[in-house]
Amino acid sequence: MSRTLSAATTRTLQVRPAGDHHKVVTVTSDHSDRAPHCTRPCSDCPWRLDAVGEFPPEAFVHSAGTAYDLAPSTFGCH
Repeated sequence: MSRTLSAATTRTLQVRPAGDHHKVVTVTSDHSDRAPHCTRPCSDCPWRLDAVGEFPPEAFVHSAGTAYDLAPSTFGCH
């Protein structure tokens, strides 16, 4: 499920390469224009245990700051 956030309320904060064909993009947005989110992971979601190898290790390193309770940032996809 792919979606686009409104350019008027979304700002790119950081773009980091993660392997040859991936990147991790950090964005901020106005919560009043929040896009709907996935309620289930995609079949090839790299966070699924049965989808090993979908993302390079660098993507997980960049996303690690979102993986603990009370993290100031939230992991999102698409």
